[in-house]
Amino acid sequence: MTLAESRVSDAAHCDPRWLNVIGIGDDGWGGLSEEARGVIETADVIIGGARHLDFLPSDVRAETRVWSGAFSESVAALAQDRGRSVVVLAS
Repeated sequence: MTLAESRVSDAAHCDPRWLNVIGIGDDGWGGLSEEARGVIETADVIIGGARHLDFLPSDVRAETRVWSGAFSESVAALAQDRGRSVVVLAS
């Protein structure tokens, strides 16, 4: 099996919707759609800047992580969570 075939095979066994990127503005939680809130409320992991994570209500049960300054390190960490429900909050 080639590397490309292996990646296709691995992808076929993963939920294609494991990662959601949700834009959150200065209006915070109140500015999110009901659908976006639902995705956040059911996530296993939520990653974002400290400011973004501060917008979340206290009853959100997901593991939260502050996005590190190094983009490549954060992307590598994301890949380790493949298969879990992950949300990245961005502005």
